[in-house]
Amino acid sequence: SDSLNSGSSDKVLAINPDDFNSLTPASVNVRTGVYAIVTDDDRDRVYAVSRRLNQGNGDLNVLNYTTLTPVAGSPLDAGLDPIFVAYDRAASRIVVLNSGGTLTVFNADTLTQIPGSPFTIPNAVPGQEFHSIVVVP
Repeated sequence: SDSLNSGSSDKVLAINPDDFNSLTPASVNVRTGVYAIVTDDDRDRVYAVSRRLNQGNGDLNVLNYTTLTPVAGSPLDAGLDPIFVAYDRAASRIVVLNSGGTLTVFNADTLTQIPGSPFTIPNAVPGQEFHSIVVVP
């Protein structure tokens, strides 16, 4: 399927930043729409968060940067309604923002949640939905 939220697979578009002409669409087997993508050049990976169809919970899809195929262990449980992903290169952490006011944090080397994850966002107002996150070293 070429549309988002199809329930079977989505498209990820790989773009060559040298000329912006080399576009490579690749099917990614996710349970529903991909909401955010970030790259990890150190590990040749792409991290994409997606929601599970009619379930609320979502996944962190970890893909090989070159082939756009899942790495071993992917997808990972990302928590309730993941909507954004950020990568902290200095700490080797993948941070998933969930719309319910939590952060699910993974070790980028082991692809496991760090101790204490998921974390509640301090001072989050019940019902308040966040839409993006920036990791500041």
